[in-house]
Amino acid sequence: ISEQNVEWTSLVQRQITEMNTLRRQHTKEQCEALRLLLEATQKIQTKELVERQTKEKKELELSQVRQNIEDSKRLGSEKN
Repeated sequence: ISEQNVEWTSLVQRQITEMNTLRRQHTKEQCEALRLLLEATQKIQTKELVERQTKEKKELELSQVRQNIEDSKRLGSEKN
């Protein structure tokens, strides 16, 4: 019986060790997958932000040009 207990304990210990190893590996794989997803998301968000800023800058510049044209017309009509 003692020998069977030792064998059983050894078997259980090996299984626990294997399960822990598998869990650690699975956790590492999940972390890597999450890191890749976060990097991809960050690239997309950065691209969208740059595009939005570029669009807003163009709109602001266009608005300023329009305002300058209106101001020039108003000044021209006031001089006449």
